[in-house]
Amino acid sequence: MTAEIVNLSTYRKAKRRADKKVAESFMLSGQEKAEQRRLEYEKGRTRGQVNQKKLDDTPPHKNI
Repeated sequence: MTAEIVNLSTYRKAKRRADKKVAESFMLSGQEKAEQRRLEYEKGRTRGQVNQKKLDDTPPHKNI
């Protein structure tokens, strides 16, 4: 009987993500449709603002 080797930090991250997802769905289930839509809109807007502020992945130009 050999036990499967598990990286604990990976396991903890996965558990945290799953718990967060469950908590979010639990929170949404007790709200009205309009409130759910407003939260989804705000989440998307925040995501868009973050994406706009990201720096380009292109390397800087070299001055020769």
